[in-house]
Amino acid sequence: MVRKRFVALVGCENYFGYRVLKPGMIVTLEKEPNNDYDTEAIKVTVYPLGKIGYIANSINTVPKGCFSAGRIYDTFHKKTKGIIRFVTKNCAIIELFERKRANFNIKFTMISKINPPFDKKREFPMDLN
Repeated sequence: MVRKRFVALVGCENYFGYRVLKPGMIVTLEKEPNNDYDTEAIKVTVYPLGKIGYIANSINTVPKGCFSAGRIYDTFHKKTKGIIRFVTKNCAIIELFERKRANFNIKFTMISKINPPFDKKREFPMDLN
């Protein structure tokens, strides 16, 4: 079973406030490597509003049971998605969506015209796990 990961959205009072946030809203988390204040900053956006805040990254702002921005920074490339689960007067809790791994099974068919014993088709299954 995959463990759920929660993060805290803070700083909304500098944008649209917490009143616009509702449980069930889908949000986008995007790395902001050129941030002047935090090299591990992750901004949170919601369509169509735009930026609504940042993921908490300080021991003073990360609630118990949540991951900091620094802890999740290397778990995704540039962007990832999440869903707002709880909203309080000074933060919102976001559950991160887990990435699913895709398994592929590819079959190769080889026909050889060089060696006579290989006149018929041969299948070579290959599993890319």
